Amino acid sequence: MHEKIQYFKNELKNYNYYKDRLKELQFQLEKVVYQLEGVRGVDPSRPMSKSKATGMQNFFSLMKKEEALENEIKILADKFELLNDLITWFDYPYNKVIISIYVDNDSTYEKLIDEYNINYSDRHLKRLINKEIKGFINNFKL
Repeated sequence: MHEKIQYFKNELKNYNYYKDRLKELQFQLEKVVYQLEGVRGVDPSRPMSKSKATGMQNFFSLMKKEEALENEIKILADKFELLNDLITWFDYPYNKVIISIYVDNDSTYEKLIDEYNINYSDRHLKRLINKEIKGFINNFKL
């Protein structure tokens, strides 16, 4: 169970990467869809193909690229949604502690205990967070 708790903590550290990567992939998917629909305004640096065979190969490669991007977006969106569920699993102010320590990586337990007037030591707060993550894992059977 300790490995699963640590896994979720590490995934929380990747939260911003997932968010940025998801936006990037969605933009790439939009470009591919525009190219499939024949809109050249997205990538004007590439000349229009004269050969029908080349055009069909390009069409099929774009379809494969679209499918691959959709699959990657789905995987990242599922991870992102799971992490959002984990963050909302915590009550205030513990969700703010999770965000500050793991997502934003801009604070320490000691600072947050003072900031939010939490009546626990840093060791006890760490145990409490681990217990809540364990409860999340058990509740959703992950």
